[in-house]
Amino acid sequence: MIKTVLAVMGLAMAFLLVSTLDTLQAQGDAAARGLIQERCAACHNLGRVKRNIGKSDAQAWDTLVDRMQKKGAKVTDAERAIIAQFLASLASGDDL
Repeated sequence: MIKTVLAVMGLAMAFLLVSTLDTLQAQGDAAARGLIQERCAACHNLGRVKRNIGKSDAQAWDTLVDRMQKKGAKVTDAERAIIAQFLASLASGDDL
């Protein structure tokens, strides 16, 4: 009986953890989208960004955003990392 109760409690905790992680991921995605729409769209049409989704890894995106920083983009290093990781996580055809 105790094993059954512990197993049910373990499953409930696992479900809660997965649910929490999904929520945090969704919040992170929303924040990254907001940064792209605010920072990148200040100088670029988002179509330009969308055309490159699925073609670059995080390092390539980081290098690109670093270059934009050097040209005056108002992006912090922390924001650059968030933007690069998010864009690298998208597949071709995904929307911003």
